[in-house]
Amino acid sequence: MWKLLPAAGPAGGEPYRLLTGVEYVVGRKNCAILIENDQSISRNHAVLTANFSVTNLSQTDEIPVLTLKDNSKYGTFVNEEKMQNGFSRTLKSGDGITFGVFGSKFRCLWENCFKSSYIATWRIYCKQLDRRMHSPCHGISESYH
Repeated sequence: MWKLLPAAGPAGGEPYRLLTGVEYVVGRKNCAILIENDQSISRNHAVLTANFSVTNLSQTDEIPVLTLKDNSKYGTFVNEEKMQNGFSRTLKSGDGITFGVFGSKFRCLWENCFKSSYIATWRIYCKQLDRRMHSPCHGISESYH
């Protein structure tokens, strides 16, 4: 799971856990990642999304791609490099992100929530489920076979 960890400035607090398939708006009002008390933060400053590049559930070892899009007036910086407004960028675990110019700093971090034993179990479960879904007797109780 991707996490956005507050590192410094007005953005302090608990880490944000970023679920796949959800757009997280970073801003100063009515948004998922709220940065208050920083006048350089736009209402809709930036958008973070995590998505898988493949839709195969058995690919449990694949890390979702974390994308950041800048929509701001005063800028968004990744590892001290200013992003171009209106453009997106793929992030890597450990990247530093600064929103605005007053030091609202974060770090993005990928954390694997599954242990390898759980991954192996999950793969077996997915294969079994796939076989059941494609069985000609799908939906008929095992006792009738």
